[in-house]
Amino acid sequence: MRYPAIEFVALHGRKLAVAVGALAALLAALDVTLSGFGPIATMIAGTAAGAAGWALARVGAEIVELIAETLMPH
Repeated sequence: MRYPAIEFVALHGRKLAVAVGALAALLAALDVTLSGFGPIATMIAGTAAGAAGWALARVGAEIVELIAETLMPH
């Protein structure tokens, strides 16, 4: 059996995790900026959201890589 979604994430999951983290940081910084908070709050929110987004996406990619190793023949 072939699992195209698992293959894709296993190959590109680490790069996708970085992209998800960057997007989360950008959206959080934009939200805080548009809410009227200062630049310090924007940096804090962007950094926290980026780190959390990257970490969650990275864990997801690692789980998929582990599943791919067990399901797919080498």
